[in-house]
Amino acid sequence: MNPSMRNVVIRLSILLLVTFVITFAWEMSRNAGLKPVSGYVIKVENVFSSKGGDTKEFTIRYSFQGKKYYLVTRRGIIDSLSGLHDLKRGDSISLAVNPEKPDNALLNTFNSLYAITLCFVVLSAVFFVVIIVLALRGRLSSSRS
Repeated sequence: MNPSMRNVVIRLSILLLVTFVITFAWEMSRNAGLKPVSGYVIKVENVFSSKGGDTKEFTIRYSFQGKKYYLVTRRGIIDSLSGLHDLKRGDSISLAVNPEKPDNALLNTFNSLYAITLCFVVLSAVFFVVIIVLALRGRLSSSRS
């Protein structure tokens, strides 16, 4: 890899890492005041997924400070592949609620709480894998010549 290309890769790597750290810090501060509550799935509905994603929509009832609220949501990709794969009516699920806006809840999963950070992690991982593959191919082709 020539020096100018190496400088570009280093600058892009630093930019991705700084962006990752900033988004993680922002999401941590945003989530700091959230309170964990338990909710119950009261309805599972199959919905059309025009833009990809989960084809099931969940209505979850939860109580916070003596009042009942409802959250209508879909699972994230990682949630649907992991612990929430078999989510069905009657299941208990952990939610994170903002005490100032208790009608605005999130699933209490890493995927829901740190979605932007997760996107940058995946983007960075793809970038680094591509760079490593290109570097290895460059070495292999230069050693054969």
